[in-house]
Amino acid sequence: MKIVGIILAGGKSSRMGFDKTKIDFKGKSFLDKAIALMENFTDNILVSSNNDVDIKYPIIKDEIKNIGPLGGIYTILKNIKNDVALIIPADMPMLDKEIIKKLIENYSENDDICVFENNGKPEMLVGIYHKRLLPVIEKQIEKKEYKLQILLQKSVSKKIDGSLFTQQFININTPDDLKKYISKI
Repeated sequence: MKIVGIILAGGKSSRMGFDKTKIDFKGKSFLDKAIALMENFTDNILVSSNNDVDIKYPIIKDEIKNIGPLGGIYTILKNIKNDVALIIPADMPMLDKEIIKKLIENYSENDDICVFENNGKPEMLVGIYHKRLLPVIEKQIEKKEYKLQILLQKSVSKKIDGSLFTQQFININTPDDLKKYISKI
């Protein structure tokens, strides 16, 4: 399977108060760490960001602004040549090769979306998305339904048990999240 690797790094970081992709993690920014992880699986990498970032990979800005991750996924799927995109966020610094390998191993060409489920909740920002989702996403946008869980319900999806990876799904959104995270490492 030929995949394009997508790093979602385009959020406003409004709860953090500054661009969280630039947070230092053991000498690397969150964004650089996500890129290094993705480089283990593909050299075809794009970064979805509405911010100015200095990286060696192409940056794609949301075609439709202010609709959250759905806007980034929509724009990416419209602009990739491959049919399949492996998507990870820049603000989950605990993600590692093991979790991405498991995701790829469990994906089937019949799946529109393949994501982990952690404590009954789908982890929508770590997943494999097929380009055939575009018409479904377009309808969601028309209806102003921007939640990714709606997309999951309206597509052929596979959910993988993510209970072994609970710590890896920690998302850093606020200064308190960052303090808790730093205290754990």
